[in-house]
Amino acid sequence: MMKRLVALIHAMQFACCEARCASRGTRTEMQCAELAHEVGTTLVSIKELANRADLMRLHGVGGDFSHMLVEVGVTSCRELQHCIPEKLHTQLEKISIDKQIGHRVPTLAQTTQWIIPRVAQRALSHQ
Repeated sequence: MMKRLVALIHAMQFACCEARCASRGTRTEMQCAELAHEVGTTLVSIKELANRADLMRLHGVGGDFSHMLVEVGVTSCRELQHCIPEKLHTQLEKISIDKQIGHRVPTLAQTTQWIIPRVAQRALSHQ
């Protein structure tokens, strides 16, 4: 289903890589709803696709690592910033073995690199 959505969105030349549908105003929400209608899917699917694309924009996160993150319950960058690197790394190791996702597990250093900059950005935005 996701591959079909990606292909349709790409074919229609939509840039729906911003996972902002849920957090910005009604206009963006309406645009996402219109996109969902045009490609024949749901708004939830469009948001999931956008969140996955947002995760994949992090340095070192590709398809396998984003799939692992989603499998452990981290479905967006917003959720990622609330994770504890060591705990997330342990969960990723377990899910990789249990579900045989990917060829390797991200290192603790990589996992930390995905989280720490987001936490710093959040702290700066609250000052």
